[in-house]
Amino acid sequence: MEKSELLFLLGLCLVTFTLLRRSFRYFGRRPKKNRWGETISPKKRSKKRGHVSEVSALIARMDSIEVELDERARDLMGELDSKMLALQHLTRQATEESCRLQELLAQAQEAGLVDSINRPIGKL
Repeated sequence: MEKSELLFLLGLCLVTFTLLRRSFRYFGRRPKKNRWGETISPKKRSKKRGHVSEVSALIARMDSIEVELDERARDLMGELDSKMLALQHLTRQATEESCRLQELLAQAQEAGLVDSINRPIGKL
């Protein structure tokens, strides 16, 4: 066996070992399941008393904060939607009134009540 073949095999073994070690770490962290598909929670012992309960309380608090944020985001989206609808309605109304005023101005020009630069002629 040549030196290059030996180095290649050694490198291949090193890469395989590294990838397998990462896989074992990943699969070791996943919750275990029994043959019925139920999750088996690992019992972790802590040197500090109450450490696990503190972590559980923090996780529960984070979950409640996340729920509060989701509810607040939903409320804000509802408020934005209603304000957008009101704005669309007001924009539509303003457009209609603008068209009505342009029609009235055109009628006033035809009747000779205003001149070409929209100033009143005489008394109304």
